[in-house]
Amino acid sequence: MLKLAHKAFIWGMYVLPEVRMAGVGRALLEHALEFAQKELGVRQVNLGVNTENTAALALYRRVGFEVYGTERGFLLVDGVLYDEHHMAWRVRSAA
Repeated sequence: MLKLAHKAFIWGMYVLPEVRMAGVGRALLEHALEFAQKELGVRQVNLGVNTENTAALALYRRVGFEVYGTERGFLLVDGVLYDEHHMAWRVRSAA
């Protein structure tokens, strides 16, 4: 898997309702990205997010994630299909 060693994937993230809107999610995400870059040598971090989760989408965009694709019908919950955006964050080059 050497050809994929430059990438990491955030599988899930959750912030308790009582501490939402206090910067906890952003701090957690920024710490994870810094660790991935500096400690693991990662150049790209990918994640998936439900297209209806506007708060998460806004957070991911604020820290630099960009949508690179959308999977229709990714999740089926109680007979309802949900789409998922695939997003990527890349290390900014110093140049």
